[in-house]
Amino acid sequence: MEMNEQKSEYASNKLLFKIIDEHIGYITLNQPAKRNAMTIEMWKGLGQIFDDYEQNDSIRVFIITGEGDKAFCSGADLSEPHNRENDHLIRQLREKMGKFPKPIIACIRGFCIGGGVALAMSSDLRIAADDSQFSIPATNLGLPLNYDIIENLFKLIGASHTKMLLYTSERINASEAERIGLVNRVVPTDKLYENVLKLAKTLVKNAPLSIYAAKCAINQLHSGSSNNEQVLVAIEKCLNSEDYQEGRKAFIEKRSPNFQGR
Repeated sequence: MEMNEQKSEYASNKLLFKIIDEHIGYITLNQPAKRNAMTIEMWKGLGQIFDDYEQNDSIRVFIITGEGDKAFCSGADLSEPHNRENDHLIRQLREKMGKFPKPIIACIRGFCIGGGVALAMSSDLRIAADDSQFSIPATNLGLPLNYDIIENLFKLIGASHTKMLLYTSERINASEAERIGLVNRVVPTDKLYENVLKLAKTLVKNAPLSIYAAKCAINQLHSGSSNNEQVLVAIEKCLNSEDYQEGRKAFIEKRSPNFQGR
């Protein structure tokens, strides 16, 4: 990647962060020797990145990927002890991603396994290379899955496909993942980053408040809750924004709008 990069490190260098083109936050899981398995420190670092940049209006979209060409994320780092406290923290961080006001794109290459699938599902959009492979091998390892993972999977791909993935622990390829709705798009491996960056730039050009209002509404429908106050507030903020006026003006003047997120 080129273009005015600003770089920083989190989680003892196991998470890398850089800003591309002023508006794109690029997060890399940096544990390639373990196929980018997630430690609890990495999860905390991911939460810290989102805390650090949530109020930064210049960053409009985030990309998450894995270092190297072997894996996006192979799930939890099994060298760490398993306990309920960490499970609870990780679940909170996944929920944080789902509610985060800026869109998150998972850029997937190679293995996407277990908790890696959960991380990808917590992102708004999932773009996969055609060499990607997906699996949730909990039943093959005698492990229970957290309810929120099953819930998100069910809402994303439906009951039938969820049962097939979970009951069998089978590994599926990228084309099957796209067919059942687990990923949005599959692209040639050598064009993955080009396509993801192109998508990110498309989102950057669109109105941030409009995207956030859409995300609020989708999350509301996803939750099944009847409390739509947050959605109404987001819509009202969008209607009262300078970007709303800019969009109308640009349409009349037959030019591209210049949205500022306010």
